[in-house]
Amino acid sequence: MANSNYQTATTPKLYVSYPLFQYANGALDSITSNFNISEEDAIRMIQLDPSNTTKLSNVNDAFNVINYRIVPEADNFTPVIDSGLWNFDFCAVLGHNLASASARIEIQARSDIDNSSDVLNSSNIVNFIPGTSPEYDGWSLLNIYQKPTNNHRTFRFGFVPLQNQSFTETPIQIGSIMWGKTFTFPQNCNLNTTTTFDYGIKQKQTAAGKTISTANWTKPNNWITEPFGLTEPFGERGDNFQRRSGRRIWSLSFDSLGPEKVMNQLMMMNSNGWTAQDNHSVAADGKSLYNINNAVDFYTNVVHRTMGGHLPMVLQLDKNDTSPQNFAIVRMGNYKITQKSPNLYSFSLTLTEQI
Repeated sequence: MANSNYQTATTPKLYVSYPLFQYANGALDSITSNFNISEEDAIRMIQLDPSNTTKLSNVNDAFNVINYRIVPEADNFTPVIDSGLWNFDFCAVLGHNLASASARIEIQARSDIDNSSDVLNSSNIVNFIPGTSPEYDGWSLLNIYQKPTNNHRTFRFGFVPLQNQSFTETPIQIGSIMWGKTFTFPQNCNLNTTTTFDYGIKQKQTAAGKTISTANWTKPNNWITEPFGLTEPFGERGDNFQRRSGRRIWSLSFDSLGPEKVMNQLMMMNSNGWTAQDNHSVAADGKSLYNINNAVDFYTNVVHRTMGGHLPMVLQLDKNDTSPQNFAIVRMGNYKITQKSPNLYSFSLTLTEQI
C-alpha cells in the first residue's frame, strides 16, 4: 500500500458536472419528477451546494425518479453516443440520508423513441453498493460503465425503497446531484505543488498597538453531515463545531505534457473541412477521433465544461485514494499553458475549495 501524501495533491482526478454546464448554457429546459418538488428545486440540486438541502416527499412506493434531459427539448436529432455528448462515466449524490431511508440509487437513461428506460450498470467509488442502499448517510460516488443508444436523451436519477416498498425515513434529503465525465491528470504534480489553509483573515493595528483580527470564513458550509463526511444510519447530524476548519487552496503545475493531454486537436462539433496533421488521431475514414465533446484533453473536459472556472467541480487529490478527506468542491483559477519545447507543454492552475 502506498504512503499517504495527506492534503498535498499527487495525481489528482476531477469530476466535472455536465448538467451544471448544460444549465449555464441555457440548454436545460426539460426536468420532470414524480417527487413533490418544483423545477426550481430540481435545478437547485445541480448547483453543487450540498448545504442547501432539498427534501423529497410524497414519494411513489415503487420507483421515484428525477428526469433531466441532456439536450434541449426540441433536440430529437443529436445522436448522443455518436456525437460523443454522452461520455458520462460517473454520478454522485452529495449530502443524503439514503442509508437511513433504506433507499438505493438507480441510474437510468430514457429513450425518445418509445419512452422506455434502461438501467445503467454502475459500480462503487465511495459509499455505493449496487442493488442496495449505501452503508452510510452523507454522500455516494459511483462509476457508470454502460452507455445507452443514440436516442436516449434523458438522464434519470432514481431512488428505490428496499423494505416493504417504503422508505424507513422520510423525507429523503438530497443536497446535490451530479454526473458527467472525469478527468485524471496524466502524471504526478510537480514537487513545487502547494497547499494552503485559508481563513480570509484581515488584521489591522489600533493606535494603541492592539491587533483587531477578522476571519471572513472559517470552514465550508455543513451538509447533513460534515462536508464529504460519512455517518451511520440515523447517526449524528448537524454542524459540529469540532469539524475541520479553513478552506483549502491547491496550486498545481505539470511539466512536459504532450499537446493531446492539454488541448483538443479539433475544438469543433464535427470533422467537416478538417485536415489531419501527422500527430493527430484519426479514424479509418480519416476523420478526427475527437471533437469538443469526447476528447481526452484538459481543455475539453475541464476548462470547457467549467467555463474556465466559472462553474465548480469535485476534486479528488489522489486518483488511487478515495478516502473522504481527499475530496473537495473546488473552482479553477489562474489556468495557464506554456510551451517548454517543441510539442511539449507545461501548465499550471489553482483549485480553491468552495465555502
